[in-house]
Amino acid sequence: MVLLTLAQGKLQAALHRRRRQPFQGCLALPGGYVHPEEDATAEDTARRVLREKPASSRVIWSSWALSPARRATRAAGRRPSPTWR
Repeated sequence: MVLLTLAQGKLQAALHRRRRQPFQGCLALPGGYVHPEEDATAEDTARRVLREKPASSRVIWSSWALSPARRATRAAGRRPSPTWR
């Protein structure tokens, strides 16, 4: 899931600076893991992951829209959680 918004007529994506190697200090899409005990939906996961990133406090939540995921995929080798929608 990639978070996009329109700001001043321009398409923008949520990015953060990586705190660790590889590519420490470079811009990256925020990413994280699904925590089935906390995240009932893909939207819950996205909101939690963004809250955990250092610069996410500057995100104005009302300007972002999360649309329902048609299909969520996992990285190779990861086991899907049966409780996550």
